Amino acid sequence: AVVSTQSGHYGRGSESKSGEYVLKVMCDDTSTIYIDGEKKDIPGPNNWGQLATLKIPASTNTIGIQCHNGGGSCGITAEVTDETGQVLLVSDNSWKCSNK
Repeated sequence: AVVSTQSGHYGRGSESKSGEYVLKVMCDDTSTIYIDGEKKDIPGPNNWGQLATLKIPASTNTIGIQCHNGGGSCGITAEVTDETGQVLLVSDNSWKCSNK
């Protein structure tokens, strides 16, 4: 499955898009993460029990997560937080999902 969102500035209104946010992803079993179409190599996405954490630019427009389930139970969850730890975005039914 592939899930993605294009919520742009994550509800921050007209504030500047400078700085960094933190993306946290957990996928059962393995995942590949894309930020604005660019594949990111980070620790964690190849182990279903390990949280993958990545700093992303605040100007990020698209987050894509390719999640592969090798069998059994499956699931994916993600969130984006700002520099204070405030949750700006969570994976929910507003994200697009595909089996491609």
